[in-house]
Amino acid sequence: YLDEGVGYQPDDPVNIQYLWEEKAISDLESNQLVHNDVIDVLKTGTHNTKDASGAIISTETVDEKQIFTTDYFKVNNIAFRPKYSVGGTSYEAERGAVFMVVSQLLSSSDDVTIQNQAEIIEITKDGGGRTLDFVPGNYVPNKVNKQVDDSTSQELIVIPSTGLNKAYILPIMVLVISFVILGIGIYLIIVKVMKKEYR
Repeated sequence: YLDEGVGYQPDDPVNIQYLWEEKAISDLESNQLVHNDVIDVLKTGTHNTKDASGAIISTETVDEKQIFTTDYFKVNNIAFRPKYSVGGTSYEAERGAVFMVVSQLLSSSDDVTIQNQAEIIEITKDGGGRTLDFVPGNYVPNKVNKQVDDSTSQELIVIPSTGLNKAYILPIMVLVISFVILGIGIYLIIVKVMKKEYR
């Protein structure tokens, strides 16, 4: 899920390599990629927090309208495993990563907030004794991630310069030095002319 102000770069080699595809909300709905609650939030652009009785406590705006999915792990047959032991031998966890290149225009006057959010929406579990302790496809954008398949980046805020624009210092210094040199030159000329007149 990307914020509206972030620009996706479809022709970037990294985005092509990691097989990113932009999805409309209707694609998510028709392919049943995420839960109906998430679809409702994306369609309305609002998320209602409810109490135990079902009464709405608060309503928040959800502005993630750019949605992307990738089958990179599936296509490349990348498996994930936790740290495990077999026959007394320990094996490290097996992991994978995907990357996306985006751009955002920085403002000279306003703060810019950069954040991305992701969730695993499909998983195939072969073998193993434990059942999944999370639900793929149930993450609501802009909410705190509560399950291991949810991921929100650290929010990065770019603040414009709070100091004065000091680009004028160099021209002023050049002007002052020029006047000083000109003044010294005029003074020396006057002194020499006056010495000649008094001789």
